[in-house]
Amino acid sequence: MTNTILAILLQLPVDTIEAVGAVSAEAVTNVPEELNIWSLMLKGGIFMIPLLLLSILAIYIFVERLLVIRKAAKEDKTFMDRIKDYIHDGEIDAALKLCKKTDTPASRLIAKGISRLGRPMNDVLVAIENTGNIEIAHIIMSDCSAEKLQELHNTLGIQPASDNNQVVSEAQYIIVAVKPQQFAEVCNDLSVKLQNYQAVI
Repeated sequence: MTNTILAILLQLPVDTIEAVGAVSAEAVTNVPEELNIWSLMLKGGIFMIPLLLLSILAIYIFVERLLVIRKAAKEDKTFMDRIKDYIHDGEIDAALKLCKKTDTPASRLIAKGISRLGRPMNDVLVAIENTGNIEIAHIIMSDCSAEKLQELHNTLGIQPASDNNQVVSEAQYIIVAVKPQQFAEVCNDLSVKLQNYQAVI
């Protein structure tokens, strides 16, 4: 009776309505089982093992590099306050020891200024500027363009390197700034010589 009323409303033969109802009932009973990650991995077979191992390795490398970069970027926020306190208390040796212990470019500049205390201000400024120039000279750069390297050396005092391997062998912090299509090749070259203490950005 319901199919007949439906057929009249839709202006379709009753057989068509019954066939659609049978197909709908069959579709409801043939609902596929839910897929979860474990069942997908089992269906992937042996090919999933290398993918799993490489995923674990990628996560390990990411976390390890993140920790190294955070350690390298860590800054002692109380450094300058402690230096001021030492100088006000007349403990120049303690201030110099703190600078030596901190061992950053900024602390080396401050140590040079502290070592010149009591001299004319011009001498202190020249000593700090010279130390800054020495710190800049510690920057090593590699580029495929020899002209760019020479220009940076002449204007800023940055030391040119013959290739990326020289940079890796001499640098503590390595900044990779290349075009995306060259990134994989450069990283492969660098990865051979990298040490645990080096941070790559």
